[in-house]
Amino acid sequence: MASTKTLGLVVLDPSVGEEVRAKTRAPRLASLEGKKVGLMTNHKPMADVLLTFIGELLQKRYGVEWELIDKLDPSRIASREILDSMSAKNHAIITGVGD
Repeated sequence: MASTKTLGLVVLDPSVGEEVRAKTRAPRLASLEGKKVGLMTNHKPMADVLLTFIGELLQKRYGVEWELIDKLDPSRIASREILDSMSAKNHAIITGVGD
């Protein structure tokens, strides 16, 4: 992140950094029956409660297996390692926020 110091004031420019590229959505699943679903919280209060409820509901209705992952830092995007690991193990990923 670039910064400029002017008269004791530090100005941060968040636009400098990793290049953002357009992504396409994954194809829609025909069904959730028997699928694995990753649920990722943003590490804010109640996000885990909401996503646990959703995971249990999906398990009851569609027989999904689910895992809850916490990205640990609500102010940053999930790391490449977390995203790669979740996408390798799951048919679908749901992210959720709390507060």
